[in-house]
Amino acid sequence: MQQAVADQAPANIKPVEQPVKKPRSQQGFTLIELVIVLAILALIIAVMSSGLFQSKEDAKVQAVKTQLLKDFPNGITQLVTMGNSCDNTVVTYARMVTRGVPAKTVFGSIWSITTSGGNIATVTYPLDLSDATLATDLVTAMSTAPNVTSATGTATQVVINYRCN
Repeated sequence: MQQAVADQAPANIKPVEQPVKKPRSQQGFTLIELVIVLAILALIIAVMSSGLFQSKEDAKVQAVKTQLLKDFPNGITQLVTMGNSCDNTVVTYARMVTRGVPAKTVFGSIWSITTSGGNIATVTYPLDLSDATLATDLVTAMSTAPNVTSATGTATQVVINYRCN
């Protein structure tokens, strides 16, 4: 009988629906998620910054090579040609700077030049390198230059002997 009553219910009455409980939505990030993201970012920054610092030092070494292979030999040659000798009165720091050699090194320090009275001009070029292998590579490159008689150096300075002729 109850079935018959339910079947005869008016069509416009809707059955009662129970409210569905929605799961609680997350309103932010958990502490663990934030720590993981920060750790990943720190790792990426550490890897990128070391590469940037190394490439900056490599660029400075290339600028040093350019100065030592081009600027210094050109300045010495011009002074020796004009003065007809290779001594401390002809080849000086001040005269080299007037001939276009930069007054300071790439690292911001002052270089020096001396002559032995013979046919050799010695340039002492201060360096500020954190990587000693770059200094070794610089000395090797200088040793093979056509107008260099010898080159020695450390991470703090390079000493190069140029032929004056």
